[in-house]
Amino acid sequence: MSGHETAAGLPPYLMRPPRREDEPVLGRLLIARRSWLAARGLTADAPDPAAVAEGTVVLGLPMTWTLWEGQDLVGYTQLFPLSLGGGWTYRERSQPSLSILATWTHPLHRADRPSRLMAWWVLDFAARHQFAHVRRAPTRERLARCFRDEHGWEHRRTRAWPDGITRHLMTRESQVMPGLAALIATFAQPGSTDIASSPDGGSLCRVPPHHANRNGTGP
Repeated sequence: MSGHETAAGLPPYLMRPPRREDEPVLGRLLIARRSWLAARGLTADAPDPAAVAEGTVVLGLPMTWTLWEGQDLVGYTQLFPLSLGGGWTYRERSQPSLSILATWTHPLHRADRPSRLMAWWVLDFAARHQFAHVRRAPTRERLARCFRDEHGWEHRRTRAWPDGITRHLMTRESQVMPGLAALIATFAQPGSTDIASSPDGGSLCRVPPHHANRNGTGP
């Protein structure tokens, strides 16, 4: 198979919580990404792949999710059900929200823009679990501009957090995306073979029809 073609009409991507046996491939992804950043004069503190592989569950929901294309780990994202860090107003903190704490992607899949794909998935996941907003706080101004201008995020303000690092506080309303199920399957539990469903019986994941492809067009 080539590109995003899959057998039996299955979605080309899979989102699922990590498993302990994912630790080696998570480690390779983190090394590849850090090397890619270093070649461009950038740095990032990589997490412990063993800790990522353990996963996190809060309020009964998995908060660490890995993105796969076939046997290839494309990336992962970590979430938390609060607006974390300084700079959010009392009203913003009181709103039901899901924060994107971190997103790591393999540079070999960069043309498919997997970080945008995972962000769409998070917006849908949040909407289906009664979180009204999704927050994120990138540290790089260039990345914040990309999220605002290309991905549709609203930049609320820029603030220094208690750790001394300046972050750009960004938000989007959660939204159900009716086309995402054709692009991403979601397995709810480690080791599960059942695609997760939302409370209304629909898929957890969906995406707009202009989805990614191998020639670099689309998200």
